[in-house]
Amino acid sequence: MQGSTQGPSVGESSTLGVRGGVGNEQFARTTHEIGRLDRAEPSDPEKAYGIERLKKLGATVFEGSTDPADAENWLNMLEKCFDVINCPEERKVRLATFLLQKEAEGWWKSILARRSDARALDWQTFRGIFEDKYYPSTYCEAKKDEFLGLKQGSLSVVRGSIPSFHGMLTLL
Repeated sequence: MQGSTQGPSVGESSTLGVRGGVGNEQFARTTHEIGRLDRAEPSDPEKAYGIERLKKLGATVFEGSTDPADAENWLNMLEKCFDVINCPEERKVRLATFLLQKEAEGWWKSILARRSDARALDWQTFRGIFEDKYYPSTYCEAKKDEFLGLKQGSLSVVRGSIPSFHGMLTLL
């Protein structure tokens, strides 16, 4: 009996091999095309780089604060969101300033009134102006002193200091 319990004959085996090869080639082409489409510019930039997308990733509004750590955390979260969505540099300032409210929005409006180039600022320049406002020099100096005072004598101190160590590096 040669029913379905036996394997394919020699001729059938080679046919399956050819079909499998064609299938693999098609699979490779399809996979390549999907990857290309993933890297392509989104057709709707507002959807790809909009406020709602940032908020879904955890970005929040910033109302101003007397605590420099609040400002630092807000900027760091925005940068994480920008990184995840591959946000183009030219959109970052517009998105960030949209999230400013209350006192912080008033501060930004005063920047717009004083600087003719404010709407064309790049992200690093905006970040510097923001830090000048919300990171007093005493805060930066205290962070530098804390950084310089870190002792690496025991492993527990080093392990416990790694997150704050990285945070302090951004202020140097």
